[in-house]
Order: sequence, then structure tokens, then C-alpha cells
Amino acid sequence: MTRKKLAFALVPVLVVLAPVAWYASGEIAARGGERPTPESTPAKAVAAEDDESEALNFGPLFGAVTRDGEAVSAEKYWAEFLGLKQRWEPYAYWRREAFAGSYINIDERGYRRTWNPTPPPGDARTIWCLGGSAMWGTGARDDFTIASWISKILDGKGVAAHVENLGESGWVSTQELIALQRRLAADERPDVVIFYDGVNDAYSAAQQGVAGLPQNEFNRVAEFNRVSRGHALQPTQHAERIEDVDTLARHVVDIYRANHRMASALAREYGFEARFVWQPVIFTKDPLSAVEQEYARKKNAKFAQKMTEAVYALAASELPNDLPNFYDFSDIFDGEPGTIYIDFMHITETGNQRIARAMVERLGLAGR
Repeated sequence: MTRKKLAFALVPVLVVLAPVAWYASGEIAARGGERPTPESTPAKAVAAEDDESEALNFGPLFGAVTRDGEAVSAEKYWAEFLGLKQRWEPYAYWRREAFAGSYINIDERGYRRTWNPTPPPGDARTIWCLGGSAMWGTGARDDFTIASWISKILDGKGVAAHVENLGESGWVSTQELIALQRRLAADERPDVVIFYDGVNDAYSAAQQGVAGLPQNEFNRVAEFNRVSRGHALQPTQHAERIEDVDTLARHVVDIYRANHRMASALAREYGFEARFVWQPVIFTKDPLSAVEQEYARKKNAKFAQKMTEAVYALAASELPNDLPNFYDFSDIFDGEPGTIYIDFMHITETGNQRIARAMVERLGLAGR
């Protein structure tokens, strides 16, 4: 095939592939293809946990207003969110394209904007935050992601820090490790790297019946087959029924353990601190609010539940004792009667604040 013919052959593949991969990357798929509606989202802001917070309970809320009088439009937020596009990212497969909005901003590198003090403090510690969509900040405005909260909390404590949000939706821990390697190879050096994982590694295994692959790997296979053999691209799919959930869960945890070892080796070689946080999901919260009970009953949540619970049970029983610098946050919202989750894996802006505060305190980000 000539180069010109190959280029034309790729066009329909990429046009079809982009929205298919995006839909099931753990974002819209997490809520079964739905997004919040005025009927499902309370139109009120909650009291801040402290004076530095303007976070919103269901962030962003329909009809909510921040303390400075800014009207927050959930419809506008989700319109911006659904307008985001992906680009190819070498080795890691995808990152979002640059975007400028009222609530969501992404730079030319594909990184979500993070709140940092202006002017930047001298001799600041550089903190890189890696993870999937929960770290990227689905459902949160730029200034209310976990990374932004970490920066705000440290600034409030007088700790000079510059925080970067390297998270990307749908990424599993292996993709995060690759992203870290590429930054280090470019001669960039952090002081601290935080990995925030769990649900995507479990979800990908449930989706494909194999541990350790990026989400929607079958789309990459279909794309290659279409170009090389003329096969049609298959729609987003799930694995056939998984008979041995426990064995697959073991593979998920073992691969995460291996990634932990490799990231820790990089930390020793390149002189930074590595911290590993196991994220909460709706299945680890008790009690669930009435709204959260609805989210937990949705089709995609039920699909993910069995595998996620198996992986999380195994991780909780082994990883805290086996892995250095590992922190299990899976039960951090246990006993909270209010609504924290906006689907089975993403949380509110105030939830992000609580995660960030726990990270600052338990990971020693303000200094030991």
C-alpha cells in the first residue's frame, strides 16, 4: 500500500476509534453513559470544611453559588468535559489535547491546570501527582482537584511547593509508570511522586479478562488489524464471563506490586520520594447515601463490582504489610453518611479535599 493510500485508510479508523476509546475510558462509562441532571443533583453548596474551601458538594452543582457570588453551572462544566479531545501519547496511548475553559483547562503537554501560589515560592518542593480520572479530577473544577488541594493545603501551612497533576483518565498503574519514566528521561526531576491507583487496574481486568493491560486494549488490536489486514474496527466491548475472579484479582495485585517495585527503584536511582495511595471506591464506603445507592446500582457499577471487591480485598490484606510507602485510603470515607461519590469511582470536590488533606498528613508532604 502506498503512503497516500495508507493515510486515507487510517482516517476512518481514527475517526471511529477516538470516541469509542473515550467513552469507556472510565469516565462517562463509570456512570453508565450518563451525566448529572438537575433532578439527580442537589442545587446547594455545602459548608466549607475550613476557610480555604469553596468546594461544592456535588461539584459542580446546578444552581450552586460560591462564597464570592460566582454562579457555577454544572451544565457548562459537563459541556466542557464532553468537548475534551484526546491525542496520541507515545507508549501511554492517550492524553487530552490542550483546552481552555471556565472550569477545565489543559496545557500543551496535556496536563490539567493545578492551583499553585503566585508568584511561585523560591526553593519549592516539586510534587508530581499520577493516577487516573480520580486524580485528573472528573467532576471537579481545576482549583478543586486533589492536586490543587494539596498545593493549597501546603501553602496554608507555609510549605513552599509546586504541584503538577500528571493524572489522565483511564490510565492504569503501568501507564503512569511509563509517564514517569518519560519525564525522568527528559531530565526533569521531582522531589515527591504520588501514585493514586486501584480502581482502573481492577476495572481494566474486568473489562478484558486479563490483568495489566490499558483499558480498551481490544480497540488498539482492532485498529492494527484493520490497517494491516482490512478488518473492521470492533465496538467497545467487555470480556466474556470471567469464571475465576480470584485468580484474575491475584494477577492484578501482583502486577501492581511489580509496578511499585519499579517505581521505587526509579525513586532510589533518581533521588525522589515515591508514595503509593490505594484509592477509595463506592463499594468500600459504608453507609451509602440514598444518591450513592442509586449510583452503585447502575449497570456499569454492577459490572465492575465483583472484580473491584476481589482486588480490593486482596490489596487490603497484603499490600500495607508488603510494600513500603503504601497507604490504603480505601476506607477513608467509611462512616460518612453524606454523599461523597458522583458515580462509583469519582468523588465530589469536598471529597477531593479530604483525600488531599489525608495525603499531606499521612504521606509527610509538609515535612517529617
